[in-house]
Amino acid sequence: MTQLKKYTWLWLMECMMLLAACSSEKKEDDSWYRPIDEFVTQHQQMMQSQPDSMILQIRNLKCGGKPELVEQWKRLIVAKCCYLKGADPECQALIDSVNGFCRQHPDQETTFKIQSYADNLQGVLLQAVGKREPARTYYIKAYRELMKLDHHNDAIDICINIADASRQLGKLADASSWYRRANFLADSLNLHEAQNSILAGLGQVYNDLRNYQLAHFYFRKAERQYPPRNPKDAHFFYNSWGNVYSSQEKTAEALKCFLKAQKATLQMGQPFMTAVVDANLGQTYLELNRLDSAQKYLANTTKFFFVQPNMQNDLQFYIDGLNAALALKQNRLDKASAILSKPYDLSKMSPNYLYLYHKGWADLYERKGQFAKALQYQKLMKQYDDSLRNATMVSNVQENELRFKQDTAIVRRDLILQSTQAEAKSSRLILLLVIGLLVVGVLALVVFY
Repeated sequence: MTQLKKYTWLWLMECMMLLAACSSEKKEDDSWYRPIDEFVTQHQQMMQSQPDSMILQIRNLKCGGKPELVEQWKRLIVAKCCYLKGADPECQALIDSVNGFCRQHPDQETTFKIQSYADNLQGVLLQAVGKREPARTYYIKAYRELMKLDHHNDAIDICINIADASRQLGKLADASSWYRRANFLADSLNLHEAQNSILAGLGQVYNDLRNYQLAHFYFRKAERQYPPRNPKDAHFFYNSWGNVYSSQEKTAEALKCFLKAQKATLQMGQPFMTAVVDANLGQTYLELNRLDSAQKYLANTTKFFFVQPNMQNDLQFYIDGLNAALALKQNRLDKASAILSKPYDLSKMSPNYLYLYHKGWADLYERKGQFAKALQYQKLMKQYDDSLRNATMVSNVQENELRFKQDTAIVRRDLILQSTQAEAKSSRLILLLVIGLLVVGVLALVVFY
């Protein structure tokens, strides 16, 4: 009898251990990056406006966990700070260093997380200098690496980056798809911080499609339900909304938005973002015939973009188009001619920029009385305007079709996910019930025998 009770109690203990195992879940070891992420979240303002101070704080931050992983994560945060202060070479060197570490430790969960952050930051660095296609490639690589992990919170920002790059490349259907994927992830994970950027991005897509009603719908929804939380978000949001008004030639409303973007940008102290707002303000004041203000802001943005050695020609091409338009309004025809005659590779320029370029030549020749040449460039203007409208029409059809497929796929995925979760929950309850009955049976055996 004593021997039976001994084995019975051993059996009981094993059952209790099994019950505990079934009711617990394996937790990811986040001790090596969690303290750093929490510190960054709490000091976003410092990171945006005082990146040098943030770098010192990160380097001196005491962390537990795995030292070599902590070091790589710190390097990436410091690299982002370097990017924010305009130190692109230092940022690239740190990314290269982290990539070297990842190559030495392939196919590990921790490596996927580190590599994803590095690739996303590499994409940001490339997109800032106009290399949109390689930037998009890095973003997609970062997304795929992150989706190998259990936690996908960071995937929302990566989806937004892919969408932004796709939109700038004119891939509007792809842009819409990635914005909606970001929206799906944000809803699924109950993370609403990114909704302002997602809705603003969709607004920009519809602006490119020239569906201004829907564009403003998304911007107003974002401003009402998810207002910008910090200067960086405000810069992006109002700069983007201003572009919608500018496309509609509603210059006064555009100016209000760009001034709000400027106010936010001044709090950040980032030269690149300041130069972007200056370009938009310069164009807006040019359209309002406030030429002194236009000259001031165009001079500022020209000084920045033409000094940076990595700036792609399409940005310089666009700004030179604005400078040529200013020279024409100032009746400085020789200066306008010199700017328009610069040897840009027109095959690499977007239709939007080419339309403005040909418009500049048409205006110049008309002012000079050379009407035959003016007519020639007016025909080119119409050709590029027609190509824009045709591309818009095609993109509109593709976007609507893809939107339907995307929404259908999401509903189907939700149903499958809910079904799977219900089955898993049911299986666990049955298992717990069986174990409970076993425990009761064992107790009864001990008591009565």
